[in-house]
Amino acid sequence: MNQKSQVEIAAIYYPGFHPDPHFSAWYGPEWSEWELVKKGKPLYPGHHQPKEPEWGHFDESDPTWAVKQIDLAADHGITAFMFDWYWYNGVQLFHNALEKGFLQASNNERLKFFLMWANHEWWDFPATNNIPGMGQKTWLWVHHTPEELASATRFCCETYFSQPNYLKIDGKPVFCFYQPNYLKEQMEAKSKGSGPLDHMNAEAQKYGFEGIYFIANIGCLGGNPYSVRWDMIPRLKSDGYEAVF
Repeated sequence: MNQKSQVEIAAIYYPGFHPDPHFSAWYGPEWSEWELVKKGKPLYPGHHQPKEPEWGHFDESDPTWAVKQIDLAADHGITAFMFDWYWYNGVQLFHNALEKGFLQASNNERLKFFLMWANHEWWDFPATNNIPGMGQKTWLWVHHTPEELASATRFCCETYFSQPNYLKIDGKPVFCFYQPNYLKEQMEAKSKGSGPLDHMNAEAQKYGFEGIYFIANIGCLGGNPYSVRWDMIPRLKSDGYEAVF
């Protein structure tokens, strides 16, 4: 991408609207977050719930539906999808929206894509157990280690980064971390002097990439009334991140 001549406009894509084996095991066969939409209840007069989606409760892992999503986005100026990516020591969650849906869509060349590793534990939903607050039950844990970062990077290089429409800047595949602080905290005692991004860059270079273009999320992290951590930017830059959002 020539940064001076092209602006990329990305939409964050949360892939929780298709059946996933984990959801089926936790909540029942074929469960997806559409079930929460279907069971919406009005909370005050004039609150119209449940809502009926314009396209119905479609399966986003079906490439025929991915075609429609891609066309809708591209026709309105979106140039890329940033897929939330869930990886727990080799266990994936919600990946079929990308792998079976988007990447199998006949028109996927209309959009670029890239990943944001949603590197947080996966908890039970308050909406499924009627208990306020997240974290009542933890289903999947994140363990950041040098070996795990190398494994995740190898998988991404082989499965995603090599795709012709994977977003790259200056030859580097773009990759985001949802919780950069969590990554740093877990790795400090394990990385033996190397930063966590160094491990991933070294692994990507083995596959012929110039490195990885790292982006950090600084929203939804708490720390101030706005939950936006502008104060993290100097440290993130020194850690090797090239952009924030």
